[in-house]
Parts: sequence; structure tokens; C-alpha cells
Amino acid sequence: MMFFASSLFLHNILGRFDLANAEQIRVAVLVALLLPVNHSRISLQMFGYTTSYFLFFLAWMLLICHHKRVQFWVSILLFFWSFMTHSFLFFYLLPLAHYIFLQKSVIKKIRLRYLVLPKTIVLFVIPVLYYVLRHFFWPPTAEYETYHKVTFDGAFRGITFFAIGSLLLMLLTFVLKALGMSSKSMHLPFIGWTVFTWGLFPYFTNQSLVDVISVFALRADWGSRHLLLTPLGAGLLVSGLALLFNKRSKIIFVNTILFVFVCFNMFFGSQYFLDSNKKEQLVEIFRTTDQSIESRNIIFIDETKRFNGRHSSYRNTELLALVELSGRTVKSISGKTNCEETSDGVQMTLVSRKSYLNAFLSRDLGLYFVSQEC
Repeated sequence: MMFFASSLFLHNILGRFDLANAEQIRVAVLVALLLPVNHSRISLQMFGYTTSYFLFFLAWMLLICHHKRVQFWVSILLFFWSFMTHSFLFFYLLPLAHYIFLQKSVIKKIRLRYLVLPKTIVLFVIPVLYYVLRHFFWPPTAEYETYHKVTFDGAFRGITFFAIGSLLLMLLTFVLKALGMSSKSMHLPFIGWTVFTWGLFPYFTNQSLVDVISVFALRADWGSRHLLLTPLGAGLLVSGLALLFNKRSKIIFVNTILFVFVCFNMFFGSQYFLDSNKKEQLVEIFRTTDQSIESRNIIFIDETKRFNGRHSSYRNTELLALVELSGRTVKSISGKTNCEETSDGVQMTLVSRKSYLNAFLSRDLGLYFVSQEC
């Protein structure tokens, strides 16, 4: 519901964007809604990302549509709150630029004095203020230090990704104009691509996206959360590219893309459905296994990842929780070790002979353990 509400906010935001007409705005919002990204949102642990996303777009809408002072200050509060997902510190550049663009008549009238207006100062200061306060009052824990660091290699990778896509768009423009197939402006697709890559940039810089393949990988594990900020840019890119077609072809182009997005979402949804069933059945297998596991170190090998959401790996904390739900107790359990590194260990390999489709239709995954002493 919060993501759906965010798309309504986005519709109002794009309504104040002069380069897009009503039809393009509808297409952009539909793409933003259906883009098959951030399936990690199903995890309660990711609810902070969802909250930030909702608050950020609500704040953006209030900022550019406000007619009363209280709306402006509420938007500032919501922006500040949304920064708890730190990638929004980067993305904040977009509503800031949008607001200043809408203020161009005021800027033209008072010129440099605009920079010292209280509202202008507050808008520029809040991300810096958040960063400073975070440093002193809520710094990241040691294990997440690297997740919040900017790296040169990552930044270079993000810039390269942007440059290659821009080059391809320019090449497409040149070819279409040379063939006389289109004389439409490419401003909107370029803006869409820029916003899309800017949404990825913080995740490139902190090495969460280690290569370009990570952006489009179907087996994303829980890393699909790193595409949280891509829907707006993708929506503008698709709605801009639709301009290159005639009316009939445009309808086919847009509907085909939306259909493909829906198919991907349904497939990924089926994976998470099976994953949920798998965890329930895994608890039962732990409960009924004849293998002696009490107070021992368990090496967990999963050969049934085809049933996992986006081919995710089970973390040690997840596995320990599943064992505890079964009523058994172990000293430790991990999928990231082996017999050579584990004393008093039992290797338990989870297997199944069932196909994906068979398991989905029957809801019985046919799971069982093959165990061996280390």
C-alpha cells in the first residue's frame, strides 16, 4: 500500500514536470509501479526502506505543490526522516533541482539574494545536517561500516554505466534521424536514463553493485533492494522512448514492456511463495530427522535453491531460527563453512527430486536431508 501510495505522489510530482504530457506521465507511473525490482520489500527487515520510499515521495510532492508554509516545513521533516535509508541523501538532489527549477521566476527577479532565503538555506542544509548528526549520534555498527563508505572504484563503475547508456541513446537518436524514422526530442529518455543511473549510483559507490550484471541479475538474492531508486528513471525512460513510435506501435511497445514486467513479477512472486513453503517444511524436517544434531555444529548445504526467492541463500540467523522453531537445539548452523573448518560437525545436504513446476502446483517440495559425519 505504501508503494502504491508513493506512485500516486509520483503522479502529482510529474504533473509539475513540463517535459512530460499526461499520457507520458501515466506510462511513467505504470512502469514505476510494475518494474520488477526491490522484491526484498517482502521482508519485514526491509520495512525501513519502504518507509523511507513512502516519506521521500510524499515530501517531494508537498515541496513542489505546497501553497502554505506548514506544507513546506512538513516536507522538510519528512525528507529528514526518509534519509534513514542513506541512498536518499543522493536522490535528494532531484527534488531539490525540481524545486529550484519551479522557482526560476523568483530567482530571475531577486537573483543572488535567492541563495540567502531561509527556505533555500534549509533545503541545502538538511542532508548535511543529517549526515553530521548521524556521525555523532547514530553511526553504523562495525559490520556495516563498509556499506556506508564511498569508493573510487565503485563511483567510476557507476559513471561508466551512465556513459555507456548515454552513448547508446545518442547512437539511437542519430540512426533514427538519419533514417528519417523520428524527429522527436530525446530529452525525456536522456532525463530518464540519468535519473535511473543516479538511483543506482550510491549502490555502485559502496560496492553493493559489484558489476553491471548485478543490476539486471535474476538471481539477485536479497540484493534487489539496491534497485530501490530505479523506478522513476525507468518510467521516464520508457515513456520517452515511446515517443519514437507512431500511435499504434507506441501502444504495442508500452503494453509489451508492461506485460513482460508483470510476468517477471509473477514468477518472482511464485519463488517467494515456494520459499515460504520451503521454510515451513524445513522446520518439520529438522524436527523429524534421525540425525543427531543436539548441541552440535551443523554444516548446511542447500541444493534446492531453485525454490528460494531470487535464488537467495539462507543466512545463519535464518537457519538457527528454523532449527529453534522445530524444537531442536544446535551449537551452531551455517551454510558458509565446511567439514575441514568445523569440529564435531554434521554435514546436512538439503535435496529434492521435484521440479519447480511440480513443487509449485503440489506445494510439496519433496525435501529431505542427506547427512554425513565430518
